[in-house]
Amino acid sequence: MEPKPIGPYSLFRFAGDIVFVSGQLGIDPQGQKRDIVEQTKNALMNIKNILSSIGIEVSDIVKATIFTTDIDRFSDINAAWAEFFRDSKFLPSRSTVGVSSLPRGALIEIEVFALVRTPISLFYAGRHFFLNEDFSVAHEYFEKAWRKDKKNMYQGLSILSAFCDKLASGIFSDELLKKAFDKILKGKDEGFDLDKVQLSDLKHKVLEIRDKGALDLLKDFVSKIQSVSKIL
Repeated sequence: MEPKPIGPYSLFRFAGDIVFVSGQLGIDPQGQKRDIVEQTKNALMNIKNILSSIGIEVSDIVKATIFTTDIDRFSDINAAWAEFFRDSKFLPSRSTVGVSSLPRGALIEIEVFALVRTPISLFYAGRHFFLNEDFSVAHEYFEKAWRKDKKNMYQGLSILSAFCDKLASGIFSDELLKKAFDKILKGKDEGFDLDKVQLSDLKHKVLEIRDKGALDLLKDFVSKIQSVSKIL
């Protein structure tokens, strides 16, 4: 389970082919562990859970920064770090900074940048922007996913994003809607959890509404599309 922000900021932000993950403390559901080794492990696991939720693997981390109030335990931090990245072919670049204090009395905080390079991570990036009604950017990510992996689902969501972009401007395109739903329906057999009956009902509702009011229905639908594939 991914952690929740402890302030007015985002857990992560996409920018092109990079995702920036906010600094993570060593907090777990049982509460913050006091030992710096445990805090390091928990902070890294928080980062892994955030990345997994958007289809990104640990091996896609390219840059990390560690902030610690106990720089004398650097060797212990390194040991926990090496264990976490033991299966990664390439290790991320890294900086370590000694600081006087951290939020909630934490001993360590870690932030990372990771690549958005696989079709599944591009899919989750597209979904993120779609749900935030940035349909033109969502279209770009879904299109990139489709170019890498010619799945109907990716192409359908790309077309649906283009449809929503027009709809947000007051233009209803029957042609784009039909193309999008035809492709998405075929995606049911491509490793996505999709309700065929719900999709048919949704299409009829959108055709009945025919205005911006349909955007919330489409956002709700896209929010529920999940890849069956799991990031380990």
